[in-house]
Amino acid sequence: MAPEQFERPSEVDHRADIYSHGVVFYEMLTGELPLGRFGPPSSKTPLDQRVDEIVMRALEKERELRQKNAGQFKLEVERVTSEPRAPASADAGPVSSPSPASANMRSINCGDWFGRGALIIA
Repeated sequence: MAPEQFERPSEVDHRADIYSHGVVFYEMLTGELPLGRFGPPSSKTPLDQRVDEIVMRALEKERELRQKNAGQFKLEVERVTSEPRAPASADAGPVSSPSPASANMRSINCGDWFGRGALIIA
């Protein structure tokens, strides 16, 4: 549930649905619900940092900071799935191993998962 559904139920608008999309994507990518303090999806499974930006924006507590509508969310997802990932910088540091919870995700192209999620929004 979007935070405003608890805090200001009379002021809920379509951005609560954007929050819900963020929850679904987060769980789809990590196998966990984004409860309490939680890190970006890439802290649980290796994936494009641009996915983090989209999902974490959708999960913003303040609805004004989320995507404005489902069309904007969809466009951001499509951009990630259609444009190749930028190469990682050489000084980015060591890459951590994926967590055991995400081991089954290794064989799945996260861009493909994310793209399928975009179809849900369409």
